[in-house]
Amino acid sequence: MFFSILVPVYNVEKYLRECLESIRRQTFEDFEVIVVDDGSTDASSVICDEYAAMDERFRVFHRENGGITSVRKAGAARASGEYLVNVDGDDVIEEDFLFEMHRLITEKSPDLIACGRKLITENGEFLLEWLNDIEEGYYAGESLTVFTSKLLYDKNREGFNCGCVGWGITTKIVKTSIFKECINKVDNRVVKGEDLVAFLYMMQKAKSVLTSNYSGYHYRQQPSSIMHTHQMEDLHRQAILRDEIYRGVGTDSAMISRASVCVFAETYKLLLQLIGPATSYRQFMDIIQVIENYHLFDCIKKMDIFRQRFSFTGMMKVLVVRFRCWWILYNYEMRKMKRELA
Repeated sequence: MFFSILVPVYNVEKYLRECLESIRRQTFEDFEVIVVDDGSTDASSVICDEYAAMDERFRVFHRENGGITSVRKAGAARASGEYLVNVDGDDVIEEDFLFEMHRLITEKSPDLIACGRKLITENGEFLLEWLNDIEEGYYAGESLTVFTSKLLYDKNREGFNCGCVGWGITTKIVKTSIFKECINKVDNRVVKGEDLVAFLYMMQKAKSVLTSNYSGYHYRQQPSSIMHTHQMEDLHRQAILRDEIYRGVGTDSAMISRASVCVFAETYKLLLQLIGPATSYRQFMDIIQVIENYHLFDCIKKMDIFRQRFSFTGMMKVLVVRFRCWWILYNYEMRKMKRELA
């Protein structure tokens, strides 16, 4: 068996048939499909069973809801292919996806492939293409060190990303043995960002990486996605994710510094999502207190601030937070929100 395709499923009945059909119609046919139904309450379970009955390459496992990280662990444990591919249950892949991945693997036998992807709407309409921010090629030995040095930067100060390669575990095709070992290191409590944590662990094990701008994976943007739900509990998840990120980067001081920029940007973004033009200063400070309790802004102490090339505004935000000038920060963001509404 060459490929094991892991499909996590949770209440995606609207898109699931399209997803599974895109896999079934692959031109490269040496693969198995491991579908893990994470306690769906809609018709997803029935659709999974339909495909298992239709095509012997599809195996379905139903389980109680446990979250995406534990789903990936459960699926990986059952994988027997040489390489593992992740396809989320509401996404699709182009019919030559596996053929192209197989072609790349037979050329160089990398431990991991990082490719691009296309972003589509709920209705499947093309929005944009996300490609790697590094030259296509094979990285091993000294060149792999160069590749690693370009990981985990936050070019636009927008939060976590993988740096020179695209975000998401679905754009990483990896040797199954490496995936199994690395996904099992990720804390099950990580429900957002498990992709990044697993990837960082994979990069500790990988001896070779091949990058490609082939973008045959279609990622569906959904307002209801877990990645677009913002609540106070996200701050708790953020703290868990932060700890996992630091474990994932190890002792490399440059990686720790870049990781800290990402932690800061993501925390600041969550702060803005929790406040609005009508937020009082007392309410604002209640949120800040939660952030302080989780020590989320302590990441600034791990940054090499003056090497991060912050914009003037970005540097001011970092310094205001560093010295806990909360009244200044509150007034700045309130004025900014009110100007945007005017």
